[in-house]
Parts: sequence; structure tokens; C-alpha cells
Amino acid sequence: MPRQIQMERLEESSDFLACCQQAEEADACIERMHFLPGVYEQMDAYQLDVRQCVLTRITLLESKCMKSSFLNCVFDHCDFSNVDFSECRFHQCRFQNCKLVGSNLAEASLYQTQYKDCHCGYANFSYAKVKYVDMQACNLQEADWNQVKSQNWILDHCNLQRAAFFHTQLAGMDLRTCDIRGIRIAVEDLKGAVISPEQAIDLVAYLGVEVKD
Repeated sequence: MPRQIQMERLEESSDFLACCQQAEEADACIERMHFLPGVYEQMDAYQLDVRQCVLTRITLLESKCMKSSFLNCVFDHCDFSNVDFSECRFHQCRFQNCKLVGSNLAEASLYQTQYKDCHCGYANFSYAKVKYVDMQACNLQEADWNQVKSQNWILDHCNLQRAAFFHTQLAGMDLRTCDIRGIRIAVEDLKGAVISPEQAIDLVAYLGVEVKD
């Protein structure tokens, strides 16, 4: 999981966009910064290298940040809804109280990363690599998790209503605390997952049988 960042050792900045533009022009990494609250529109970043940074209440509107790398970063109360993070790497990061509604994380790499109290509804995580990821009390309603390769992935008290997990193996995952009503998944992908008796009733339809009194 993410390492503890010592806030007093970070340089503060009130202009996240300008810092990203300067780093792209100089082909340099962004390191040990604390970005203060701000709203930025139409940011178009590519292959950023961000390390040991804290982003607090940053909002990105109609923005792209593709093929970028974030290492040991904290995202606190940020709004990244509909941002294109395709093919990005989030390693040893922590998202807390963030919005990623409709965000595109297709083919992203999530490693030793934690999401807590985040809204990721309708987000696209298809073809992502998920390893040692912990999601707690997150809204993942109607998110796409198709063709995901995962290892040591924890979903705890998450809303998975109508989320799609086609060709994503959930064997060994404990879903008992999650809301899986309307989950979209094939029977073979669900094999080996741990569910509650109540959840089993919701999944009977996938077996092609009908329950009657």
C-alpha cells in the first residue's frame, strides 16, 4: 500500500496545470509537490511522471492525462470525472473521497493502490492490470471491469450494481459486503468467488433456472 508522505517536506504549488506543462516541455518528472485546490479545464497531458505528490481538491474538466505514471501519490477530494487516464500507471497511490465518474482507465496499471470512499460509477477499467489493490466503500455502479487481470484485489463494502466483469476472474474474492445486484458477469468468471446466501439468490438467474415456492 502507499507509503506515508511527510507533508512538511513537500513544496506547495497553486498551479497544477502550469507545473505539468513545464514538466512536459523539459521532459522532467514532477516530484515532492503538494498541489493546492484548483479547477483546470481541457488539460491535455501525455506521459507525465509524477512522484511523491499530494493533490488536494484538484478538479480536471474535459481533460486528458494518458500514458502517465503516478508513483506514491495521494489524491484527496479530487474530481477527475470523465478524465482520460488510459494506459496510466498508478503505483503505491491512495485515492480518498475522489470522483472518477465516467473516467477512462482502460489498460491502466493499478499496483499497491487504495481507493476509499470514491465514486467511480460508469468508469472504464477494461483491460487494466489490478494487483494488490484495496477498494473500500466505493461506488463502482455500472463500471466496466472487462478483461481485467487481477491479483490480491479487495472489494470491501462497494456498490457493484450493474458493473460488468466479463472475462475477469473473481475466484477467491470475497464479495459478501458488496452490493452485487444486477452485476453483469459470466458464470465461469464468478466461479470461486465468496458470496452470501442472500447474494446467491440474486445470481440464480445466471444459472438459467427459476426459483418458485
